[in-house]
Amino acid sequence: MTIVAAVAGRALSQSTPGAQNIDGAPGEIRGRVLDSEGKPVAQAWVHIRRPNMDLNGRVIFYYTDRNGDFSIQGLTPAEYMVFVVKEKDRHPDTDIFFYSNSQVPVPHVTVSQTQGTPFVTVQTGPPAAMITGRVVDASSHKPIAGVLVTFRRPENQRMMLVTGPKRRGDYSFLLPSAPLTIQVTAHGYETWTYHRTGSTKQTDLLTLAPGQNMQLIIRMKRLRK
Repeated sequence: MTIVAAVAGRALSQSTPGAQNIDGAPGEIRGRVLDSEGKPVAQAWVHIRRPNMDLNGRVIFYYTDRNGDFSIQGLTPAEYMVFVVKEKDRHPDTDIFFYSNSQVPVPHVTVSQTQGTPFVTVQTGPPAAMITGRVVDASSHKPIAGVLVTFRRPENQRMMLVTGPKRRGDYSFLLPSAPLTIQVTAHGYETWTYHRTGSTKQTDLLTLAPGQNMQLIIRMKRLRK
């Protein structure tokens, strides 16, 4: 059975390796997913798209088997980019620009009617860091509604992630191991930015190591009337 859900503006389907047909064409891509230590990654999700293709559309995910192998069949001859995600093991979707890692390039594969089936190795890169905590009122310590958290990588202003905490103000986000700024906004509150204890700067960069855990309670002050 195929499960389809709307996530981040895209329709997502789950499929077992080799079970999905796209466009009714005979092309195929085979490959293996490896982690940063070169070990196979089982039960990862792999998906593909053509270069310069609009991200808003239907995305089909293919599971890797216990050896990290996958097969995608029924492809129209063309060039494809291959992406992987397994958030359970802290591997965010490599198709999300915010998590881009220049040391782990995205594979490009060409499916052709005249050449054999291509085999591609897809790497997850090092595990992402994780930041957890709550967003609360600085005086009452109660959760704040309507909060937006913006993570931004200063080397490229388009490398950003805008999200929000859960209903009770709790949050848990995967972050790349790269310098980041953090900005938090909410109606009726002063804008909060990350800065280290004792720092005189308005905003400091946060850099977490691969796999690192960080807990951060964000206390927001109400705007003065």
